[in-house]
Amino acid sequence: MSGCLDDCIDGCPDYFLLQLAPPVLWPVSYLPSGLYQRRHEAELKLNGAETNLSRVDDVIEQLDGQLNTLARQARQAARYRSILDELRQSEGLLLYRRWREADIALAAAIEQLTAATKLAASGQGGAAQAAKLRLELDGKVPPLREEEAIAGAIVQRLRVERDALGDQENRARATIDTLRN
Repeated sequence: MSGCLDDCIDGCPDYFLLQLAPPVLWPVSYLPSGLYQRRHEAELKLNGAETNLSRVDDVIEQLDGQLNTLARQARQAARYRSILDELRQSEGLLLYRRWREADIALAAAIEQLTAATKLAASGQGGAAQAAKLRLELDGKVPPLREEEAIAGAIVQRLRVERDALGDQENRARATIDTLRN
């Protein structure tokens, strides 16, 4: 760049042109004494600035790469969030269905309990009637047992008499058979 300025100054030695250009770009022959060193320092600073600019370009490229990575990760996170939302919605629907099934089962169990309670109540009424009948019949059982005992004794006595009569009959036949012979 300073070469171009040198050509311009050589072609047109107008001092005004030098005033327009920054001192860093002035040719060495036009610099007053002591300014050479300042020019050298300015050139070093300019080279440092160019180096910094190239570093900034590298950093910008790295940041672009990181930005692309972050954009990809953001897309993945959004996809995962949508999947998570769908999963939560599905889980909620599943829980609602389970709750509804449990509610239906509860209603059925309540109906069965009501029916069983009614059946138990009617059975309890029948049991109360049976207990009442048993109490009535328990009062009649002792005389019947006494009659049964008397009847059993009479039957036993009649069996003994029958056996005794059977023995007498056998002896009488034996005696008849003995007398006939």
